[in-house]
Amino acid sequence: MSWNWKKASVIGTLSLASVLTLTACTSGGSKDAKERDGKTIVVSVDEGYADYIKSIKGEFEKENKVTVKVKKEGMMDTLDKLSTDGPTGASPDVFLAPYDRVGGLGSEGQIAEVTLGNSKEFDDTVKKLVTIDGKTYGAPDVIETLVTYYNKDLVTDAPKTFTELEALQKDPKFAFASEPGKSVGFLAKWTDFYYGYGLIAGYDGYVFGDKGTKPSDLGLGNDGTVEELNYAKQWYGTWP
Repeated sequence: MSWNWKKASVIGTLSLASVLTLTACTSGGSKDAKERDGKTIVVSVDEGYADYIKSIKGEFEKENKVTVKVKKEGMMDTLDKLSTDGPTGASPDVFLAPYDRVGGLGSEGQIAEVTLGNSKEFDDTVKKLVTIDGKTYGAPDVIETLVTYYNKDLVTDAPKTFTELEALQKDPKFAFASEPGKSVGFLAKWTDFYYGYGLIAGYDGYVFGDKGTKPSDLGLGNDGTVEELNYAKQWYGTWP
């Protein structure tokens, strides 16, 4: 395998997974809307986040003299119903949404503009992901990154470069017994773009130019991306 200094890092980059958004104001004609007295805020989250929201809502309720009602609902289920529930007031007041849905929801008027009270806690890159035409439509909530897992019983220190990973792949102790010539020293799911983009970026590949803001400039076919695909192909040739 050929070596390229650009792909020295094993760990991927940070990405914003989801944001807390505020439903745009509506006239409220549904039963749910009529039952609210203006002092109740409905927060919709996946079941896995419910206990956390319940644990912190008390202080917010005291400071703002409101009642926070936690609704357990899948994030995508909430989004699927937003266009119909929003106008009638049946939608939650606050909910989670993938950051890549913020632009469409904001431009369609389905979510409200917000002010980040803790703006200093986020870097400019993350804030740009929830900002459209100078308006902020969500609070960054979940930030993810890619990590490398390794077995300490088999590998003394975590690999830091692809050169080290290539050496592991050639180590006989990681040979895949049922398929001669194959190895499991290092495995990755690069067929999923979420996991594969770090490798593409390492070769100066990109999706849209000018830091993702110029859709007319596509970088997935440039020389760097082609080189990256050939490199990844070599890895797939060594995997079972």
